[in-house]
Amino acid sequence: GAKTGAKIEAWSDQNILPGKKWQDEIRIALARAKVAVLLVSPKFLASTYVQQNELPEILNGAECKDITVVWVYVRPCMYEHTDIADFQAAHDLKKPLSIMTTAKADVTVLEVCKEIIRAYDREA
Repeated sequence: GAKTGAKIEAWSDQNILPGKKWQDEIRIALARAKVAVLLVSPKFLASTYVQQNELPEILNGAECKDITVVWVYVRPCMYEHTDIADFQAAHDLKKPLSIMTTAKADVTVLEVCKEIIRAYDREA
């Protein structure tokens, strides 16, 4: 297959340098994002900051076609009662990663990575 034409820059809040205003840094990163990867778990759903700040901006970007949402079902949770359920997951929802064997989870993560690259190439 063809290699991606553009370099993918992965970003997480761990990229925020000491002394920076973390909320500003997150807003800047979200504004630049072409693909948002959501690692959906009970902790993700319970995060007030994620639910009130990051997720609405990501889902609004997806509605405006600025951002492609790739979401991964990491641990069993009530995702179906959120707006995330409106978006196709990156893998079979019958099994979150946490209940898969290591080998199956590895294969699933590899397929998710390939989907991230495809999504990025579509948006680039």
